[in-house]
Amino acid sequence: MNFLNLDLDFFVHGNIVHSSQSKVRRSSPRKNRSWTSNELIQFLEDQCGLSTKSLIPGRFGKHHDAVYDYWHDLQSVSGNSVPFNLTHVDAHADLGFGDSSWKNLCTDLLHLPVASRSNPMRGDSGLNLGSYIPYAVACQWIRSIEFVTHPNWGWNDLPPLLFKNYDVHSGFLQLKQFAKSSVDDASKVMRFCGEIEQRTLVPTGIEPDIPFAVTTSKTWKASLPFDYAFLAQSPNYTPASADKLIGIFCRYIDFQ
Repeated sequence: MNFLNLDLDFFVHGNIVHSSQSKVRRSSPRKNRSWTSNELIQFLEDQCGLSTKSLIPGRFGKHHDAVYDYWHDLQSVSGNSVPFNLTHVDAHADLGFGDSSWKNLCTDLLHLPVASRSNPMRGDSGLNLGSYIPYAVACQWIRSIEFVTHPNWGWNDLPPLLFKNYDVHSGFLQLKQFAKSSVDDASKVMRFCGEIEQRTLVPTGIEPDIPFAVTTSKTWKASLPFDYAFLAQSPNYTPASADKLIGIFCRYIDFQ
């Protein structure tokens, strides 16, 4: 199964908005200009391989962590037996960079049997709109990840702790289990990307490697057709002018 995961903030020219506002305040259309209809249509048809003649099923959500619930529903229908290849088209990696979700993930959730991991804690220190992908990996729903990046994206958006050998260029996402006692120092929560700090954490267990590829928006093209799709509006990270693009996505994705 191949899943196309789309965030509207990818389809905005200009600087990437990196911090969510507690009260939704749309970014400035002067600094963040949405794509034109023609740019989007070309991307969906030429790069994603989508067609208005054969819509793929999907779901639309206001915030991106809603895709986790969609995946949960799809896995429930399939009997938890169909891990999928994820193509993540987004201005952000959504791996929990900068928050403390990794601590909940690595010291609590990963110590549970896989079958008991699908309803994790939610919020700033758990599954949220910027950390949902590692939680899906923990459930072993994802076979591989291809991250299609925004032109202004930078590699410092990837947390080394979640990669094989603590190397974001390793080509593999690798979740690690840690004892709570090894991460009790609260300062490590915000310093976990530092090479010295992260290597002092000794895993008590390691999850299966997940192939992780990073591709630029200009060079990427889908190699296989998609079975499902999700689109996040992400109002915290997009100008209101980007909302006009949602209708175009509806021509290619049957939002159910």
